[in-house]
Amino acid sequence: MNTYCSHMSARSRVRATAFLLWVILPFGILYAVPSQPDARATENARVVVGRYELSRDNEGRLLRSRDGWVTAEDISRPAPGFSGVPGVAGVQGFVRIAAVAQDPNNHLRFAAVGADDLYLTTDAGTSWEALDIKSRPTINSSLKFTAVAISPHNPDHLLLGTSYNGFFESTDRGRSFSRLSSGRAFAFMDRGAGFQEEVKALGFDPTERNLMYFELAFGGGSYSYRRNTGEVKSVTDPELVSFMRGGTNAALGVELLHTTTGNGPENARISERAATDDQAAFRRSRAADRTGIYIAAHRARGHLLAEYLDLVAEHGMNSIVVDFKDDFGMLRYHSSNETARAAGAVRPLFDAAELIRAAHERDIYVIARVVVFQDPRLYAYDNHRYALWDSRLDRPWGVFRSSEDGERQVESWVDPYSDFVHQYNVQIAREIQDLGVDEIQFDYIRFPSDGATRDILARHRGENTDRVAALSTFLSKAREALELPIGVDVYGFNAWYRMVYLGQDIEEMARYVDVISPMLYPSHFPRSFHGEYEYLDWAEFLYREGSLRSTVISGGVLIRPYIQAFLIGSELQFSTPYYREYLLRQLAGSREGGASGFTLWNASGRYYMIGEPLLPFTRPAESTSEEAADDQSANEEPVHEDATTEEGERQ
Repeated sequence: MNTYCSHMSARSRVRATAFLLWVILPFGILYAVPSQPDARATENARVVVGRYELSRDNEGRLLRSRDGWVTAEDISRPAPGFSGVPGVAGVQGFVRIAAVAQDPNNHLRFAAVGADDLYLTTDAGTSWEALDIKSRPTINSSLKFTAVAISPHNPDHLLLGTSYNGFFESTDRGRSFSRLSSGRAFAFMDRGAGFQEEVKALGFDPTERNLMYFELAFGGGSYSYRRNTGEVKSVTDPELVSFMRGGTNAALGVELLHTTTGNGPENARISERAATDDQAAFRRSRAADRTGIYIAAHRARGHLLAEYLDLVAEHGMNSIVVDFKDDFGMLRYHSSNETARAAGAVRPLFDAAELIRAAHERDIYVIARVVVFQDPRLYAYDNHRYALWDSRLDRPWGVFRSSEDGERQVESWVDPYSDFVHQYNVQIAREIQDLGVDEIQFDYIRFPSDGATRDILARHRGENTDRVAALSTFLSKAREALELPIGVDVYGFNAWYRMVYLGQDIEEMARYVDVISPMLYPSHFPRSFHGEYEYLDWAEFLYREGSLRSTVISGGVLIRPYIQAFLIGSELQFSTPYYREYLLRQLAGSREGGASGFTLWNASGRYYMIGEPLLPFTRPAESTSEEAADDQSANEEPVHEDATTEEGERQ
């Protein structure tokens, strides 16, 4: 028996087990219902199990029941305290909840966490207080909150779990927080470059004030922590681990909600969601297992296009990604969009009909890349009306670089909050869809990362919104307008951890898109991140683990990573055999991580890193059959030129 209950009698263990159902709440399971609600007592604490129960649905809505989930009410909208909280309302108009805990001594008191804040209620969710804890210097603004617990010994003592900074505690009802998961005892949680593994669940021991429990996500294990001594131990007790993961009662409570609400609003939402799910399944069946290369617009024509299509076919690939709207804000096909024409953005470089016909004749899937918010043409349009603004210099904001000829602007960003910017890009995507492409892929769907970002003023930002909501709003408009599969390109770290960095929250994006393409380029990760690996092993690990984690975090949308088919920095010293192996190891990691295809990226279009045929990664079944045939032939006795079979036929 582990330390959490080794000192208890059998009867006390049962009581502690029932208690843990109330205080240990993992990410995604908000509230676990005891099998027999009543008042219970342990040796050191009285636990009152009340009639109010809170849970969440699959969309993150906060739900409340008073009759054991025979009926339930949606209290996430318009719950007082949520709608008026700056920076948390999503495109749906409600705050998505990740986890909730109930005070074991007060059945009306709960703590809930969304991605960005901690909320407290003393009336079972009728009203909420938002604590704005990301404004505290101890909390990283890009992480997401994943777990919460309330102490049975002190109602002001809270635990808060995060996606990559471990867990924190507050002993003053959330007015201040300190990080607990730091120091040598927690070194096993460290992943390098300042990141720790995600905390999946948290809980307090019912009898020992200083004893806490936590579980790490992605198979990281369960542990006990003694606050007074700093001792951390692995926990293997099956009952405790089960409750740390939510237990069967929690899942049953949510399921009952979905099956016993009759013809009410929740039932209508289920029907609507089922229809949406069918449409998504159809789109994703078309987009699945697409392997290919990126082609810049100026190369997507004539003999160059033919050579790329030959390369794709030779290696068993089946897709191409082509710039239809590029990093310069230019539309590289013949567009009739009036705003684009007025902005001087229509500069065709290829015949879209000819490109699509040539690809489809060879059964190659065409993905149209559309760069969204990094757009120099729309940036300058109408006297910079839609540009991000520099609050310090009172001029359009941009990213500048010094050169021999002076300072030059290298990035020009439009305002991601602007409805006009949204509609402009959606109209372009709709026009491209009508040309006959197979998929729309949005790139630069984020806020700027370089330059003096602290000076950015988003003049089109409304109240009660944030960066994640801005991108979600755009994607929701695109989803409504487009029938084709939609893909998005995201930074590698944004797919590795739950985070909101630059607005790229793949959990939110996954509600509207079919494909997420993380750029897991090893050259773009700090070498200290999982630095225990040799470089080639590290590359394979990044793609394997990154593909797996992004699949889990996004909830199962297709993950089609971009493969680094270029060298940069110290990689330029790699020998030819080494960099070709480098490419293959990335592909191997993607396959092992369950990715649905891949895209090779080389901005120059020079795919020199491809050496041996890529068939093991593009057509594995055929490759396996060929290898088996080769192995069989290798094991046969050699046949001389004049040898004959038993039937007398020459071999």
